[in-house]
Amino acid sequence: MNVNPENDSPDNKAPTGDELSQVSSMVEEIENLGEYIKSTEAELSTSKASLLQKLTESLPNLMESLGISKFTTYDGASVEVKALISGSIPTKGAIDKERDSDEKDLLIERRANCFSYLEDHNAEAIIKREVKASLGPESAKLEGAIKEALEALGVASTSNTTVHPSSLSSWIRERLAAGSEVDQDLFKVFNGRKATIKRKK
Repeated sequence: MNVNPENDSPDNKAPTGDELSQVSSMVEEIENLGEYIKSTEAELSTSKASLLQKLTESLPNLMESLGISKFTTYDGASVEVKALISGSIPTKGAIDKERDSDEKDLLIERRANCFSYLEDHNAEAIIKREVKASLGPESAKLEGAIKEALEALGVASTSNTTVHPSSLSSWIRERLAAGSEVDQDLFKVFNGRKATIKRKK
């Protein structure tokens, strides 16, 4: 691996070849771990699909061919084949994770169609709706008014106060840069260094 270090050490002393070799080795180790994680996740996904196929097809078909619906293995494992009816509706999380734009559009359309079908067939009772609203700064009074309005309508509501991680980090950086106090234990502040590795594809 070729290295082109920027000499930013205080004493302007160039690192030795052995020292640069340590950096190169660690970069390679980090990249190898990243590739290992990717391959492991892909293998896990394949294993899950294989498990589902064996549980819903291979084993039931085998037991049916033997004329049995229950079985106990020699080591005491009990097996029983039962009828199963299940369905699914694409979740927003699954849609957000889908990288293929065409497939994502299909999932969005299918999700909408699922809910329309349920509504058209008098199954609205199983549909749970959650309403969320983003309130700006100094909105404590508005939050209270909204909760009171919902309570008047007989609608149960919950509120959650959050701070976006990037906003919090920016605020902490500004405070520290200005020499102002920050409770670092309270906010679990990490004040160190982090290496980011990118490779051209």
